Amino acid sequence: MAGAPLWQSGSNSGSGVGTSAAVPVPGVVAIGDVLVAFLKVHSDADVTIAPGFVLKAMAEQDAGTGAAPFRLYLYWKRAIEADVGTYTFAWPGGGAVTNQLQVEQIAGCRAAGDPFADLAFAAGGSAGADTPAVSVVAGANNLLIFGGASAAAGQWVAPAGFTLRQDDQGAIGIATLAQAAAGSSGPVHGSQPTGSADYKAAILAALAPPDPDLSAGYFTLVSPGGMASFKAGD
Repeated sequence: MAGAPLWQSGSNSGSGVGTSAAVPVPGVVAIGDVLVAFLKVHSDADVTIAPGFVLKAMAEQDAGTGAAPFRLYLYWKRAIEADVGTYTFAWPGGGAVTNQLQVEQIAGCRAAGDPFADLAFAAGGSAGADTPAVSVVAGANNLLIFGGASAAAGQWVAPAGFTLRQDDQGAIGIATLAQAAAGSSGPVHGSQPTGSADYKAAILAALAPPDPDLSAGYFTLVSPGGMASFKAGD
């Protein structure tokens, strides 16, 4: 059985103000790698997506304590070539607003179709250090990837058991966990103690490993009467 997908590297725009956000392609992207992008933007304008990416989820924080509303998006793409250059997302109709973009490179995911086994997102709740809790139901050897966002910058603390992957003391914190056994993740939340006065949003996704090769261990017998497949040992 294949192990869980592996986090390879990440790229971070840092918190900024503008009508777009761009990051260098992280690491050395190989064909088949999955790129997961988290974009936080203080605008509800339509987003022009970097080529190849697809919107998967959006958590909208429409209230805050002394801070403007924002949206946390999750996009993904499967590399069909060795990507180079930059990934750029833009919202030309939304004006120059606070934003941040982080892109994660994941290897060893399901090779075709949607790589996600499950996904959950939430926003709102009470202002405090913790993000809203989210949970997913994942298969064996799934990689859980968590993205938390706050209206304000501040140092992030990963959810229990997770490894913090990206945190420049900005508005987004990214963390991963390889979940070996199938089942529920239980409630998952990150924390940003230095941004505790601001409302937050969170997205949690489970990335599936490659599907099993059901043909392994089988052989085919051809005879004048037809053709049949058998598993070794039968």
